[in-house]
Amino acid sequence: MKPTLRCRNVNVSLILPMIALMGLVYHITRDRDETVLVMGQERVPDTVEMEVRAAEDTRELHLDVNIVPSLPNPELAQPYDECMLLPESPRPGVHICPHPMANDSTISKVLKENELWEKKLIYAMDEVLKQDESLMLFDVGCNIGEYTLWAAALGRTVVSVEMLMENVLRLQMALKLSGLGDQVTIVNNPLYSDHRTLSITFMRHHLGASRLNVSKPFDVSHEDKTRTLELRTICIDDLTPLMRGRNVYLKMDIENTEQHALVCAHKFFHEVNVRVVQMEWHRRVPEESEPILNFMAAHGYVASFKGKEYSPVDLRKSMGNIDVFFLKKSLFQATG
Repeated sequence: MKPTLRCRNVNVSLILPMIALMGLVYHITRDRDETVLVMGQERVPDTVEMEVRAAEDTRELHLDVNIVPSLPNPELAQPYDECMLLPESPRPGVHICPHPMANDSTISKVLKENELWEKKLIYAMDEVLKQDESLMLFDVGCNIGEYTLWAAALGRTVVSVEMLMENVLRLQMALKLSGLGDQVTIVNNPLYSDHRTLSITFMRHHLGASRLNVSKPFDVSHEDKTRTLELRTICIDDLTPLMRGRNVYLKMDIENTEQHALVCAHKFFHEVNVRVVQMEWHRRVPEESEPILNFMAAHGYVASFKGKEYSPVDLRKSMGNIDVFFLKKSLFQATG
């Protein structure tokens, strides 16, 4: 059931026009079962609070930011045949909607075998989120939403970024079937170092490996040259208004484009409390790895094998396929 809006000891129908006229900032405080409009400086103590300054946030968002509904268009959407229960879901009734095998024989194949894709990483995120109940998830490169759905099932707020609409449509359907649409904001854009139009490189039978054409795949023989698509890129900084002041777990998987996306992420990391960054580290050459390492060091992060606690890893010596967590020094009391 969607949260209701009420105001203490006032007639909402009378007071809302006054808010608009006076330009007052209002706050929406989320508790377990309801949303309460709180006037002035009043607060509900000891709740997980999300401050929403709707008009201000709308003005701040760049025109290229494409926020789409979290639920499918009811007039067009029909449940996909492939929709199924999310394996090992932290709560009952959570669905995920894989692709047909002809389109994705990798991530969707694993899910259809009733296994989690990247199970160890899902478990690692789960541990961190349960350790700190204030954390929300920023899912960059969310694909069909395995991480997004897991975090939402834990009761967390999620901002999910996905460039391919065919993945977004399946996430929307999964959110509808799971009753989790209110917790997720979907941004349908690719991330890059600035605003421009770039082509997408598709990979045969592996939609999850699709990437901006500035990021070369490891095996070019798998490129699907029959598909073409151009999309407008945005910056991570553009999304700062959606998460300003929040405590965030950032999962970043954008197929070797991370070094470009971080070029315009300094404002975001200054104004959002990113506590953990989870990232693929697959065969990165120095021109790809050094910008990431320099960015993380400049913002006070250290590389770790684990997300829950500091387990040092020297990424300048690691050329294999690993996944890494960047932990904020000030929070995890790491050294070096």
